[in-house]
Amino acid sequence: MIGSIAPKKIDPSSSCASTGVTPAASSTSASAWNQGGTYEERNASSWAREYIENALLKSKCRGPGDGTSCSFTNVTKIEGDASLILRKQEKRYVFDWELEVEFEVSSSDGDVQCSGVFSCADFDSEAQGECEVVVKLKSGATNSVRHWAKNGDALTGVVNSIWNAFSKEYRNRY
Repeated sequence: MIGSIAPKKIDPSSSCASTGVTPAASSTSASAWNQGGTYEERNASSWAREYIENALLKSKCRGPGDGTSCSFTNVTKIEGDASLILRKQEKRYVFDWELEVEFEVSSSDGDVQCSGVFSCADFDSEAQGECEVVVKLKSGATNSVRHWAKNGDALTGVVNSIWNAFSKEYRNRY
């Protein structure tokens, strides 16, 4: 054989200078092997799952009555994926999650007044921070609690706030 055909390690810092790759290709964070700007996908699902779950469990919102608050106690379902797609020197941050979260509404002295679960099937990159939340009550269903759950603004506001924070962090991280 002529020459060595063994694989050689690519050094990204020297390969750009020696091959004349434009700065646009390196600014997309493409792999060293992807200097032509072809399709490339990176999985960010495990980071995204952990981020969303932690954000939900740390969040609170106002409850149905004066002096009440709602806290999220358990993420019972978090299914989906997140990927960074590089194509033609353009990044696309794609994610699609389905969430189901248990919550409790407590009075100012800590007594649990009601509990329930909410679901969100459109926590995705196309939602633009306008996720739809569906609330189901388990216990403590007074008229004010039913109205609060039916309206859903407090829970929806928290989910949309998490969507915006997640989307921003996702873009900064990747």
